[in-house]
Amino acid sequence: LPHLAHPPRRRTCRASSGRDVDGDGSRTPEWHSSSGARRGRTKLSCQCLPHGNMALVPLILSFCGWYAALFRSACDIAILHAPDVTFLDPSSQGLPTANIVRIGLSQYRQVDTDLSPVGTCTDFAFEEDYLPGTIFDISKMLRFFALALGGGGTLLLSFSGCFIFSPPTWRWTGYEFACAAGCQFAGFLYFASTACTSDGGYCRLGAGGRADIWAVAFWAVAGASMMRVYPEPLWT
Repeated sequence: LPHLAHPPRRRTCRASSGRDVDGDGSRTPEWHSSSGARRGRTKLSCQCLPHGNMALVPLILSFCGWYAALFRSACDIAILHAPDVTFLDPSSQGLPTANIVRIGLSQYRQVDTDLSPVGTCTDFAFEEDYLPGTIFDISKMLRFFALALGGGGTLLLSFSGCFIFSPPTWRWTGYEFACAAGCQFAGFLYFASTACTSDGGYCRLGAGGRADIWAVAFWAVAGASMMRVYPEPLWT
């Protein structure tokens, strides 16, 4: 019979070798397994220090900056010299009438004759007719932004010890540290607030204030290094 003279050829699918086995010019389908299809490493595969040891430098600097920003920030940013410091807490019997006291963002602490801190930190309880002022509130807000940016950037950068960062991600993390350094530096407006200048008083740097200078330096160096240098990944 004519229709049986040339029986239809059977098309078969085989493993992907790139050859046309049935001669009809069609492309042989390729089958891939979900686990072993793509060989090599991807950006989402966790590896130890994919950017090398140099990626640890900005991470260590950013962590040091975050720790320094927190160091004694509650009650030891400045040493207040004022004729009368009872406005900090009029109800306190232990607060000297005319003396020196260490103050921070939300608390104060008394000092000894050698200006070393004594006792524990006590919350502010300002007089009813006394307001710390807008500059004081802005300073606290800027310091909060610095901690949020610096701490968030440090947490994000810690993932570079396991995952590959793209150049834009690396660079924008550096911008985050630069902004944290700027906010921390602007937080020194604290020394121009009425908490330091009321009744003819003035403030000097305390332990927390000196640590804030280190925080600005650490974050600034970390941000500048990340914006300038991108450590190429050891593998892709």
